[in-house]
Amino acid sequence: MRLFLKFGFIFVLLLLSAASATELWSRHNGLLTLDSSLDDQARQALEQNRPADARIMAEFVLEHPDSGDTQKAQAVADSATAQINSNKRKLHQFAKGAWSGEPDDAASFLGSLSLDLFVIGDIRDLVVQGWKQWKTKDGDEFIMALSAAGLAASLAPEIHWAPSMMKAFKRTGSLSKPFISSLKTTGKQALKTRKFGALSDVLKDFGKAGKKLGPGPFSTVMRNVDSAAELKKISKAASVDPKATYVLATRFGKNGIKRIGKNGANVGRLAKKIRILSRAGKIGKKAFGALPDWLLALMTMLGLGITVWLTRPGQSRKFRESISRIPPPSENAQ
Repeated sequence: MRLFLKFGFIFVLLLLSAASATELWSRHNGLLTLDSSLDDQARQALEQNRPADARIMAEFVLEHPDSGDTQKAQAVADSATAQINSNKRKLHQFAKGAWSGEPDDAASFLGSLSLDLFVIGDIRDLVVQGWKQWKTKDGDEFIMALSAAGLAASLAPEIHWAPSMMKAFKRTGSLSKPFISSLKTTGKQALKTRKFGALSDVLKDFGKAGKKLGPGPFSTVMRNVDSAAELKKISKAASVDPKATYVLATRFGKNGIKRIGKNGANVGRLAKKIRILSRAGKIGKKAFGALPDWLLALMTMLGLGITVWLTRPGQSRKFRESISRIPPPSENAQ
């Protein structure tokens, strides 16, 4: 009985050590795990009237069957494509984009840029925000810098709309606060020196990524991008595999972007590491997922250390002696 208790205790220690070590390893080098299949998340995006997001996720599942059910994904992809190609929806989305300035697909994006595509929007924003800055000092320097860049910076013809898209993303809350803060610094410097080279580089990366991912999916991705360096990684990765880039940046957030290489070339290899958690894996994720790295490492080392200490030569006798001092259950009851 005592020997059974000892081995049971050692088993628990080894189990905790293995679980914490697995979680630590998976965060930095191992598999990218999903709590639910991507076809379910694609269906949810479709129900939320985000067919472009739904289609890109569903198509990823079709290319990577380990991330979801391919039959369900195909059904979602077909439904999403039908919605995107519907002329009625295109007209509705164009009007919505022109009215609200909130792009979530190509049609609504064109609507939101109906003025900016003809330079009128950039001039309008410069005048409005410049007046506010001169009058009350509360002009939006971010918008002013983008408008000035749209007029002054030399962007490739195929991405000349990038400043307008970035302004639209800011209006709809699709840009993270750290990204806006970093761009404000770059924008202030550009406005002060009239040199838009650094801002132009950011806009080029923004435009290239937006072109590959599409306005709706790209707006979802940008919520997790915090700096120009991360945007450059997204831009390069999207040119390699836009679907994998979308999934990594949206389903895995900061961790997914962090694991993308500087040149984006490893995005395909990362996509192959995506798996759906088993029932046991989900339990382990809930138990250990919120723990910091240092605590996981400490649990691993302590578990292994105590196991080695308990199994070293001569320890079995000492363990039996210590257990023998514990009163039997009947004595405790009395």
